[in-house]
Amino acid sequence: MSVDLSTLHLGRKLGDGGQAEVFLVENRPGLAFKRYRPNALQAFRPDVLEELAAETEHLKLEGRPITYWATWPTETVTHRSQVIGFLMPLLANEFFFPDGNLRGKPATFAFLAREPAPFWDDVRLPGPIERVQLLAQLAGILQQLHHRKMVFGDLSWSNVQWAQTPVRRVILLDCDGIRLLKGAPVARQLDTPDWTDPYAIRGSVPDRDRDCYKLALMVLRVLSQHLTVRLSDLQWPALQGLPAGTAGAITDLLQRAAGPAGSRPSATEWRHALEGRPARQVPIASPRAKPAMPPTPPVTERQWNTLAASSPSTTVSVPSAEPTGAANADDARRWKAVAPPDDLS
Repeated sequence: MSVDLSTLHLGRKLGDGGQAEVFLVENRPGLAFKRYRPNALQAFRPDVLEELAAETEHLKLEGRPITYWATWPTETVTHRSQVIGFLMPLLANEFFFPDGNLRGKPATFAFLAREPAPFWDDVRLPGPIERVQLLAQLAGILQQLHHRKMVFGDLSWSNVQWAQTPVRRVILLDCDGIRLLKGAPVARQLDTPDWTDPYAIRGSVPDRDRDCYKLALMVLRVLSQHLTVRLSDLQWPALQGLPAGTAGAITDLLQRAAGPAGSRPSATEWRHALEGRPARQVPIASPRAKPAMPPTPPVTERQWNTLAASSPSTTVSVPSAEPTGAANADDARRWKAVAPPDDLS
């Protein structure tokens, strides 16, 4: 679905980045408009943006649409027949801390990984169990995206915000950076420093495994309340305030997540562990054994005659009875080529 820019009454600017600007839309309550800068439009893929908008009705979590959990592109916006941006859900006030500004300070996940500061008097940070619940929601969102064969890509502090009231929930930002699996992104995809996968090849296309690495890194940093700890560190800070069973399950997944691609827990496994559900073990398929070759039947006199009549120079393989006294038992089972005899009488 597409709308023309001339039909939108733009209000104040809400955000300003390297690739785009975000504006309030006064005549479309609850929506914001993200407009790409001219330099970003050079690599812009409007067809991919339209595909993402079409996925809106297919993505749900806990019975709620994706627009409840993410600033998802819902409608493309055109100007002079060219797509220049999109409409998306407006971030509610509960995703910001009051700080004297009109909008407030974004409640990013970085606040969950820090100890309260003296000037946070009016901010109540979630406790350990509440942080686990928020992380479980984040894992659930990634689970749904991966199920629909999508890759989020730039999972980091700045792209996830949280709210405590009226209900505890998370929301994903910059969803136009999502790519369909093996497809192109809407615009140039970024990769936040200090969130890179050490096993990823430089310049390679992000995939679901890399999403899961960054999810594990988010879990470690939030639950240890350490902003810069890495999965590759020799020792991690303790996961404080969690039940022993939950802490043990999370630690087991973190150890797997520190390994190379293909060995890491999926978003589904993370969601189950964070929700306290039993782990679902997926058996590894063992390689099939090659079927045994049937024994070669003895060559009959009639077969020899047929072979000799049709092609005197034909050679066939028959088991040799020699050498009977070979030192190596395998030698006694060797095969050798012989020519058919001239006379079998």
